[in-house]
Amino acid sequence: MFVSGQSTEWYRPIRPGDELYSFGGTESVEEKKSEFAGRSVIRVHRTVRVNQRAEIVAINRMLSIMTERKGSRERGKYMDIEPASYSDEDLEAIDEVYAAEQRRGAQPRYFEDVEVGEELPTMAKGPFTLTDVISFHAGGSQLRPYGWGPSRLWYQTRQRIPKFYIKDRMGIPDVAQRLHWESEWSQQIGNPMAYDYAITRECWLNHYLSDWAGDDGWVFRQHDEMRKFNYIGDTHFITGEVTAKRVEDGRCYVDIELRATNQRKVITAPGPATVVLPSQEHGPMVLPEPPADLRAKAVEIMARHREIAAEKAALPG
Repeated sequence: MFVSGQSTEWYRPIRPGDELYSFGGTESVEEKKSEFAGRSVIRVHRTVRVNQRAEIVAINRMLSIMTERKGSRERGKYMDIEPASYSDEDLEAIDEVYAAEQRRGAQPRYFEDVEVGEELPTMAKGPFTLTDVISFHAGGSQLRPYGWGPSRLWYQTRQRIPKFYIKDRMGIPDVAQRLHWESEWSQQIGNPMAYDYAITRECWLNHYLSDWAGDDGWVFRQHDEMRKFNYIGDTHFITGEVTAKRVEDGRCYVDIELRATNQRKVITAPGPATVVLPSQEHGPMVLPEPPADLRAKAVEIMARHREIAAEKAALPG
């Protein structure tokens, strides 16, 4: 399974002490042919995240592609890609991009300051290393859905989801996810090197938008497509430009076209986004409102959750 993109809409901030709940499920399934692996299934999974006040915090639609492992290995579409290498001059050029990066922070970026066609500054991410993968895991990403870990956790998780484990060359069952840090296993599914989690680049794009919008702005919508892999050693440069701006219901929207481009000049992750900005004419940023039907569903579900919690609390012992 490959996460190949997502669309998220954010409606409320998460504040200290908040609790998050979610509901959702598979929204659509489509079978199609893939250049990478042949027969594939595309699944869109929608998750609605709700706080304890029954307020919708975010709505996420994740696009996943399920492929036949044998098919991707036999096609080997990307096996001729060479690992990245860098001279001192290359690294100096990357450092210059890092040195020039700025967070908008507490200085408001007003709606009136933005022009259609305006290019946003460049952000660097990389070179991508195994340390980056470890850091991503240390932050908690990808651990909760599976619960995998060493020793006893290794045993317990194998009992719960045995097909998630595939034997390595020594005959030891290990997690399928090791293709993100073990190039030998990545090559077994038709990739020349270990590569990132797609969610990593989604976080990068959101970091880019947040830095640009500033503390008084609000990243409302982000759609992205993971069209190519980000291999260990790759460097990405994130860029964007303003494509439209409009005022609707007192909210000042700015549309932005994003792209993450690697050192091979290949765009691996493009997508549109929308930011809500404060305005000198219209006033402070106004948070967007989620769809009415989902707001009603969230209230219903949280009411039922409180009933169940009360019933459990009333049980003896």
